[in-house]
Amino acid sequence: MSLPKTRALYAITTYLLDKLVSEGFRFSQSQLTFKKKVNADFVYEIRFVGSRNNYDDQIITFDVHFLIYSPSYKKWCKTNFPNLVILGEGYIFGDWSMAKESSPRYRNHFGYDFVQYPSEVIMEEIWNDYQNYQKKYFEANNSWEKIHEGTTNLYMEIDSMIFLGRKEEALALIKQELGIRKKDEATRSLTGNNARDIEFLEARVAYLNAK
Repeated sequence: MSLPKTRALYAITTYLLDKLVSEGFRFSQSQLTFKKKVNADFVYEIRFVGSRNNYDDQIITFDVHFLIYSPSYKKWCKTNFPNLVILGEGYIFGDWSMAKESSPRYRNHFGYDFVQYPSEVIMEEIWNDYQNYQKKYFEANNSWEKIHEGTTNLYMEIDSMIFLGRKEEALALIKQELGIRKKDEATRSLTGNNARDIEFLEARVAYLNAK
């Protein structure tokens, strides 16, 4: 194990592990990731990601990502749309508004610098960030109803409608979006993004019409 990872692991297990375990998380030392299964659809993740520039005891920087993963969503996408890119690879685009209020004092653009600041100070800030902001983010996005209400991502909105059984609403929204994109196609050359969008939308139409 590299020295930077060893340093981060020590900080996590010494100052943060027990607190997050008390919240129902399980910790993977190899992945430096906490996970909490909420229900059949959603898993909360707190992941420590090391900088590619980390080196010995001179550069030790780790960022922290708060994520919501849906294994059932990823499986559904792979089963029904095997030739399409899976939106977010199973990670959810939900309502980020409460998490955006977070403004960590010791985190820079690259993450937390374990050379510049004491490990205890960094872990305490991450714990406070979780308690005050990220926990609210998790709780605001742990059901398809909440995700549908809060997401600003069009395609997550459509898929959440499908998961909620709101077929006609989903089809109406897809029809509207297809109309916009196909109008673009008729008036100018279609961009790669628009082509992928149309493929995504038409695949959802075919899926819903087969139901």
